[in-house]
Amino acid sequence: MSIHNLGIAKYRFPPEQIITSTDLNDKTILVVGANSGFGLRIIEELRNSNAKVLTTVNSEIKMSSDYRLNLMSKESITKLGHSILEAGIKLDGVVNCAGVAENPVKLMTATDIDFEQVIAINLTSVYYLVKALQPHLKINSMFVQLAGGGASGPMKYLPAYSASKAGVVRLIETLAEELKDLYININCLGPGPLKSSMTTNLLSSPDAEVRTAMAGLIPGKFGYINPEHTAKCVSLMFSGLFANTTGKFFSSQWDDWSNIEQLINAANCSSSSYTLRRVFCLDE
Repeated sequence: MSIHNLGIAKYRFPPEQIITSTDLNDKTILVVGANSGFGLRIIEELRNSNAKVLTTVNSEIKMSSDYRLNLMSKESITKLGHSILEAGIKLDGVVNCAGVAENPVKLMTATDIDFEQVIAINLTSVYYLVKALQPHLKINSMFVQLAGGGASGPMKYLPAYSASKAGVVRLIETLAEELKDLYININCLGPGPLKSSMTTNLLSSPDAEVRTAMAGLIPGKFGYINPEHTAKCVSLMFSGLFANTTGKFFSSQWDDWSNIEQLINAANCSSSSYTLRRVFCLDE
């Protein structure tokens, strides 16, 4: 059940959804961070939707990919842009599913390098990616940035993850204001709680107090989300249904993807804060 008030969608439970794959008509889409299990699922769904998929993986990962990329390095990201230019490739879309979380520890035992690396990968690299890839994006192309649960509220013992995920939403909103002049769309997608190596690591802290706190956050009140559903949401965002939609936050779990027109209308509501505040999850 949903209640709409000034364009804000409120749900007591995640809506039941049945969505089908879409035909992307041989669009060329770059997937950044394709070395993760979910990244591989996105690639599979895009290919099933008749997209031509290019991939990047971490330069330290030994697996087949079109490009090697170190998101900790501005030079590596710039080189990616140059490589795409040299190949004469024009992109219809980009999805960035790369992201990390620090080891959850108490403040006085945390290492600064963990904080800095998470901010660099989850936030700073996004700015450099958009800057490097923007010249190679076609008119009416789409850049999809996965956001993450840290954007919706503070996460105890995960300050870098929480801050970077909130920051990237505002970054995408801000870049969208400039990119719309170039007819390039850029949006965030909250993938929902996905079972992954990252969440497994977060739940295995040796500190019992920290471990209890993580268990209260992960996977969340309604359990892990089906990665196939989220991958279909990513694919839909590259379809013509999302043309001229930019600077918005969409939730794989809490938005109703079976009614795209209603979804986009809700996303376009006026907001003086993060667009992610469009979605409120009510207690039972």
